[in-house]
Amino acid sequence: MPRGFSDFVDGLQTSGRYTFQREEARSALCQATPRKCRDILDPNTRLPFPGNVVPASRIATFAQRFAPYLPAANALERVPLGVNRLVNPPITSSWNQWSLRIDHNISNKDSVFYRYIWVNEPFFQPAINPGGGLNVPLEGRNFVSGWTRSISPQLVNTLHVGWNKGNWRRTAEFIDPNKGSTTNFSKELGLQNTSTSPFQWSVPGVSMVGFTFLGASFSSLGDTDQNYQISDTLIYTRGKHNMRFGGNYRRQKYLGITASGGPQLTFNGNYTGP
Repeated sequence: MPRGFSDFVDGLQTSGRYTFQREEARSALCQATPRKCRDILDPNTRLPFPGNVVPASRIATFAQRFAPYLPAANALERVPLGVNRLVNPPITSSWNQWSLRIDHNISNKDSVFYRYIWVNEPFFQPAINPGGGLNVPLEGRNFVSGWTRSISPQLVNTLHVGWNKGNWRRTAEFIDPNKGSTTNFSKELGLQNTSTSPFQWSVPGVSMVGFTFLGASFSSLGDTDQNYQISDTLIYTRGKHNMRFGGNYRRQKYLGITASGGPQLTFNGNYTGP
């Protein structure tokens, strides 16, 4: 929803604009599960555990602590189809933008303007399991200023100075795109010798044969791009002829961020399956 204003006082004109937009999209996500249970074998004896249940004393610390990140089944009637959970999480995209411009007629020969634009576009894509979502925010800043000087009826000079900054990030759920995570999930779950970077503290990814992937599988990526520009143009008019002389200077700065994701664990049943 756009909103704006404009004001003019003694040669000084000020205008602004604000825009807000929010969008939501939903898509059904399914979690797969094996169609039938097989005997869980004791790796030491190669015999099934009593009741086909692994004793608590034989379950690793990581597996015990990872239990809260296992989404509960809510579609047991679909188990014969290989699915035990069905959800419809919203994909939310909301953004804010505002701009401000000031025009000032200093004299009958000089005029200047200033303009600033601010954009913030957070975006979150959820997953069927806790920690599997994805943050992809985008931020933009832009400033430009111009000065026009009428030197004579035939000679006019214009000077422009501009700055633009774009900030893009991609991080896993629970990781702040700009600050990283405040919780080291790998450490909390009992894993050792993992990364000390807060941008890699995502929920560890877990793959099990026949099941939907659990945890996070995304690495942290991002870049900050800044551009600086100065341009000056001298315009000479004589009769039907119009000539322009000037120069342009640009400087670009780019900072890329790449960090591997959290630990990834795979359980294939080589020792506890047939």
